Amino acid sequence: MQMDKRIKKMLKKTLALLPGCGTTLIYAWHRTKYEQRKLRFNTLNLFKKHHIPDPDTVYWIDPGQVIFMTHYKDSPYAEDKVFHIIKDRGRVYDGNWDTYPCRFSDLKVFKALERRIRHGAAWEDTAFYHQILGQIESGEHLWGCENRSDWDARCCYLDVMIRSIRDEGYKLMNKRTFHGGEEVTVNVGRHGQFLFQDGRHRLAIARILGIEKIPVRILVRHRQWQTMRENLTALAKKNDGPKPRQDDASVHPDLADIPGITPDIFRFFTGKEDHEFTG
Repeated sequence: MQMDKRIKKMLKKTLALLPGCGTTLIYAWHRTKYEQRKLRFNTLNLFKKHHIPDPDTVYWIDPGQVIFMTHYKDSPYAEDKVFHIIKDRGRVYDGNWDTYPCRFSDLKVFKALERRIRHGAAWEDTAFYHQILGQIESGEHLWGCENRSDWDARCCYLDVMIRSIRDEGYKLMNKRTFHGGEEVTVNVGRHGQFLFQDGRHRLAIARILGIEKIPVRILVRHRQWQTMRENLTALAKKNDGPKPRQDDASVHPDLADIPGITPDIFRFFTGKEDHEFTG
């Protein structure tokens, strides 16, 4: 299993260096994974108690709405206390994983990117650089990096990603010319607040550059939030409300598929104003 992972990482690193065709092959690989996950989710969803929206649905949100971190599993690093990106797709979980007080902007990666983008600081002068280097030198494999040279190359990649987003804007995965990978992933807490799950570099860059909207996917929902979604869905069916509009996220992006949701209805079910779901 470990050998398979190492071969996969080496293959991805090699493809990334190939002009043109390398990017095409990487995208094809991501697309194949996407189709496999979608088939698996649709099959499992037939037997689930909760009706969960397709985890591959893309929602456009203000990156500044992702304020806090997810706190699900133990880790010395705040950004790693998240759910499993594959096994937990489309899950509904109870618990206090949505009450972690750590802010995304407090992460070392955010502070490093902020210094790099706004002040031109060298990567080597940031705490984040040395944290990751220490993890790599202790045997961890992060983003395919196995040594300092790999990590320096990764930092150069981040510089190109910054320029790409700044010059071309933030684009969907299948429309990017450079900053590849999958979309930023978030989780939804009991009050509808967005919590960080995956894609720390792209999310941080978008926030620092002042990007107004970015595409995200939702991985996990809190049980209380999902219960409210189902109650709202039942109410909409009973009232035979208007057809849902996928682009209407005036109350909450995760309620855009439910017809007839108004700010008053949202306030009744959550006790919050429609603009308060970020915190």
